[in-house]
Amino acid sequence: MPRKQWKIIIISCVVTLSVLFGAWKLSTWLTLQKPVYGVFESGENFLTVTDINVQPSVVTVQLEIIDADKFIQKYPEINHKLQKIIGDKELKVNWENKPNSLTKEAWEVSRFHIQEAIAHKEYGKIPAVTEKEAQEKGIDSLSRIDEDYLYISFMDGKRFTVEMVPIQPEGKKLD
Repeated sequence: MPRKQWKIIIISCVVTLSVLFGAWKLSTWLTLQKPVYGVFESGENFLTVTDINVQPSVVTVQLEIIDADKFIQKYPEINHKLQKIIGDKELKVNWENKPNSLTKEAWEVSRFHIQEAIAHKEYGKIPAVTEKEAQEKGIDSLSRIDEDYLYISFMDGKRFTVEMVPIQPEGKKLD
Protein backbone atom coordinates (compact mmCIF):
# COMPACT_ATOMS: atom_id res chain seq x y z
CA MET A 1 0.00 0.00 0.00
CA PRO A 2 1.27 3.42 -0.78
CA ARG A 3 2.32 5.61 2.10
CA LYS A 4 -0.41 8.18 1.38
CA GLN A 5 -3.17 5.57 1.90
CA TRP A 6 -1.82 4.68 5.36
CA LYS A 7 -2.00 8.31 6.39
CA ILE A 8 -5.61 8.53 5.22
CA ILE A 9 -6.51 5.30 7.04
CA ILE A 10 -4.90 6.46 10.30
CA ILE A 11 -6.49 9.92 10.09
CA SER A 12 -9.88 8.33 9.36
CA CYS A 13 -9.56 6.03 12.38
CA VAL A 14 -8.57 8.90 14.67
CA VAL A 15 -11.45 11.07 13.46
CA THR A 16 -13.95 8.20 13.79
CA LEU A 17 -12.79 7.36 17.33
CA SER A 18 -12.91 11.04 18.30
CA VAL A 19 -16.46 11.39 17.02
CA LEU A 20 -17.61 8.19 18.75
CA PHE A 21 -15.93 9.05 22.04
CA GLY A 22 -17.23 12.63 21.90
CA ALA A 23 -20.76 11.41 21.22
CA TRP A 24 -20.54 9.00 24.17
CA LYS A 25 -19.25 11.77 26.47
CA LEU A 26 -21.99 14.14 25.32
CA SER A 27 -24.66 11.49 25.77
CA THR A 28 -23.36 10.64 29.26
CA TRP A 29 -23.31 14.30 30.22
CA LEU A 30 -26.85 14.94 28.97
CA THR A 31 -28.47 11.78 30.33
CA LEU A 32 -26.59 11.28 33.62
CA GLN A 33 -24.20 13.98 34.79
CA LYS A 34 -26.41 17.00 34.12
CA PRO A 35 -29.52 15.44 35.78
CA VAL A 36 -27.43 14.29 38.78
CA TYR A 37 -26.00 17.78 39.23
CA GLY A 38 -29.56 19.10 38.90
CA VAL A 39 -30.71 16.99 41.85
CA PHE A 40 -28.02 18.55 44.03
CA GLU A 41 -28.46 22.10 42.72
CA SER A 42 -31.95 22.52 44.12
CA GLY A 43 -30.90 25.50 46.22
CA GLU A 44 -29.62 23.32 49.05
CA ASN A 45 -26.46 24.42 50.81
CA PHE A 46 -25.86 21.46 53.12
CA LEU A 47 -23.59 19.66 50.65
CA THR A 48 -21.48 20.22 47.56
CA VAL A 49 -20.85 17.86 44.66
CA THR A 50 -17.11 17.69 44.07
CA ASP A 51 -17.06 15.04 41.32
CA ILE A 52 -19.27 12.74 39.25
CA ASN A 53 -17.65 9.81 37.50
CA VAL A 54 -19.74 7.80 35.05
CA GLN A 55 -18.57 4.34 34.02
CA PRO A 56 -20.55 1.82 31.96
CA SER A 57 -22.06 0.12 35.02
CA VAL A 58 -21.28 2.47 37.94
CA VAL A 59 -21.97 6.12 38.72
CA THR A 60 -19.77 7.50 41.49
CA VAL A 61 -20.68 10.79 43.16
CA GLN A 62 -18.20 12.50 45.50
CA LEU A 63 -19.78 14.86 48.02
CA GLU A 64 -18.60 17.34 50.59
CA ILE A 65 -21.00 17.52 53.51
CA ILE A 66 -21.39 20.99 54.98
CA ASP A 67 -24.25 20.39 57.43
CA ALA A 68 -24.54 16.78 58.66
CA ASP A 69 -27.93 17.34 60.32
CA LYS A 70 -29.60 18.59 57.12
CA PHE A 71 -27.79 15.92 55.12
CA ILE A 72 -29.35 13.12 57.20
CA GLN A 73 -32.77 14.77 56.99
CA LYS A 74 -32.78 15.37 53.23
CA TYR A 75 -30.45 12.82 51.67
CA PRO A 76 -32.92 9.87 51.61
CA GLU A 77 -35.14 11.74 49.11
CA ILE A 78 -32.09 12.76 47.07
CA ASN A 79 -30.88 9.16 47.01
CA HIS A 80 -34.21 7.95 45.59
CA LYS A 81 -34.13 10.65 42.89
CA LEU A 82 -30.59 9.62 41.97
CA GLN A 83 -31.60 5.95 41.71
CA LYS A 84 -34.35 6.87 39.25
CA ILE A 85 -31.94 8.89 37.10
CA ILE A 86 -29.19 6.26 36.88
CA GLY A 87 -31.55 3.35 36.23
CA ASP A 88 -29.86 -0.04 36.34
CA LYS A 89 -26.37 1.31 37.02
CA GLU A 90 -24.86 0.97 40.48
CA LEU A 91 -24.73 4.19 42.49
CA LYS A 92 -21.75 4.83 44.76
CA VAL A 93 -21.90 7.96 46.89
CA ASN A 94 -18.76 8.90 48.78
CA TRP A 95 -18.03 11.64 51.26
CA GLU A 96 -15.33 12.38 53.74
CA ASN A 97 -16.34 12.48 57.36
CA LYS A 98 -14.90 15.21 59.55
CA PRO A 99 -14.81 13.30 62.83
CA ASN A 100 -13.32 14.04 66.18
CA SER A 101 -12.66 11.42 68.83
CA LEU A 102 -16.20 11.70 70.26
CA THR A 103 -18.09 11.21 66.99
CA LYS A 104 -15.75 8.45 65.85
CA GLU A 105 -16.04 6.59 69.16
CA ALA A 106 -19.84 6.99 69.21
CA TRP A 107 -20.04 5.32 65.79
CA GLU A 108 -17.65 2.52 66.78
CA VAL A 109 -19.60 1.72 69.96
CA SER A 110 -23.02 1.98 68.26
CA ARG A 111 -22.03 -0.16 65.29
CA PHE A 112 -22.38 -3.45 67.20
CA HIS A 113 -25.84 -2.55 68.52
CA ILE A 114 -26.95 -1.38 65.09
CA GLN A 115 -25.70 -4.62 63.55
CA GLU A 116 -27.69 -6.61 66.10
CA ALA A 117 -30.85 -4.55 65.47
CA ILE A 118 -30.54 -5.06 61.71
CA ALA A 119 -29.88 -8.79 62.11
CA HIS A 120 -33.03 -9.17 64.23
CA LYS A 121 -35.03 -6.71 62.08
CA GLU A 122 -35.61 -4.51 65.11
CA TYR A 123 -35.02 -1.22 63.32
CA GLY A 124 -37.04 0.76 65.86
CA LYS A 125 -34.31 0.23 68.47
CA ILE A 126 -31.65 2.02 66.42
CA PRO A 127 -32.60 5.66 67.23
CA ALA A 128 -32.57 4.87 70.97
CA VAL A 129 -29.15 3.24 70.68
CA THR A 130 -27.60 6.15 68.79
CA GLU A 131 -29.25 8.76 71.00
CA LYS A 132 -28.06 7.01 74.19
CA GLU A 133 -24.50 6.87 72.89
CA ALA A 134 -24.60 10.52 71.83
CA GLN A 135 -25.93 11.62 75.22
CA GLU A 136 -23.17 9.72 77.01
CA LYS A 137 -20.59 11.55 74.88
CA GLY A 138 -22.32 14.95 75.09
CA ILE A 139 -22.85 15.17 71.32
CA ASP A 140 -25.84 15.17 68.95
CA SER A 141 -27.10 12.31 66.85
CA LEU A 142 -29.72 11.81 64.20
CA SER A 143 -30.88 8.64 62.50
CA ARG A 144 -33.30 7.94 59.69
CA ILE A 145 -34.33 4.78 57.96
CA ASP A 146 -36.04 4.04 54.68
CA GLU A 147 -36.66 0.82 52.80
CA ASP A 148 -33.04 0.58 51.61
CA TYR A 149 -30.73 2.37 54.02
CA LEU A 150 -30.12 3.41 57.57
CA TYR A 151 -28.71 6.96 57.83
CA ILE A 152 -26.83 7.84 61.02
CA SER A 153 -24.91 10.92 62.09
CA PHE A 154 -23.02 11.86 65.20
CA MET A 155 -22.27 15.59 65.40
CA ASP A 156 -20.11 17.68 67.68
CA GLY A 157 -20.29 21.23 66.37
CA LYS A 158 -18.65 21.27 62.92
CA ARG A 159 -17.18 17.79 63.43
CA PHE A 160 -19.24 14.79 62.36
CA THR A 161 -19.37 11.14 61.43
CA VAL A 162 -22.10 10.28 58.92
CA GLU A 163 -22.79 6.70 57.85
CA MET A 164 -25.23 5.29 55.31
CA VAL A 165 -25.75 1.59 56.01
CA PRO A 166 -27.64 -0.67 53.61
CA ILE A 167 -30.36 -2.71 55.25
CA GLN A 168 -28.73 -6.09 54.84
CA PRO A 169 -29.96 -9.65 55.04
CA GLU A 170 -29.35 -11.55 58.25
CA GLY A 171 -25.83 -12.78 58.83
CA LYS A 172 -24.03 -9.95 57.07
CA LYS A 173 -21.71 -7.75 59.09
CA LEU A 174 -21.26 -3.99 58.94
CA ASP A 175 -17.86 -2.89 57.63
